[in-house]
Amino acid sequence: FSSRRRHTSLRRDWSSDVCSSDLDLGRLSSCEIERSYFETLATIENAPLAAYWAELIIGFTPELDPIPDLYRLTGAALDALATGADPELMARYFEVWVLKISGLLPNLQHCSQCGRALQGDVWVSDVTQGFVCRDCSGGVATTRVATPARALLSAILTTSPGKIAGGEVSRGAVRALENAMGMMIRGHLDRVPRSVRVMRRLRNGP
Repeated sequence: FSSRRRHTSLRRDWSSDVCSSDLDLGRLSSCEIERSYFETLATIENAPLAAYWAELIIGFTPELDPIPDLYRLTGAALDALATGADPELMARYFEVWVLKISGLLPNLQHCSQCGRALQGDVWVSDVTQGFVCRDCSGGVATTRVATPARALLSAILTTSPGKIAGGEVSRGAVRALENAMGMMIRGHLDRVPRSVRVMRRLRNGP
């Protein structure tokens, strides 16, 4: 219950500057732009990130179900980018919460195979896309989530994007979480999002 309450509170934080959390999404015939992210998304680092987020929203949104939390998440993440947040960190933030809102983020407290409490490093199973302990990680393709990356994942689930962007986050933890979230997303979509390839090419060079 306490975990659910923290997540609900965090979603209210997302919507506080974007829209009221008790409003439903509706169809508009016309509107005026109050806030633009054009300059933020015009950079070589952020432009493909926006495409990636759009691809995730399309991939994880059921037909005829807009899931307002996804759009509030997008607004909060864009606000963080506009204030100079690291694009890679915001990519991880978005991935984690897209899976969480979609009900696909596995339990981080207990092994999805044996049910024992998870401590220290954990692994992501390529078969179940769940977190498993060291003993259960053998015999299946896995991606390791070292303790710093696991701590980052926990922080993302309890901290707004703007606040987490202002803290100290190791690049190694961000990259390790990228591998884990990428495995889960690939498993649920049955493909690697096209925009991921573009972002990796820009980051790593030709």
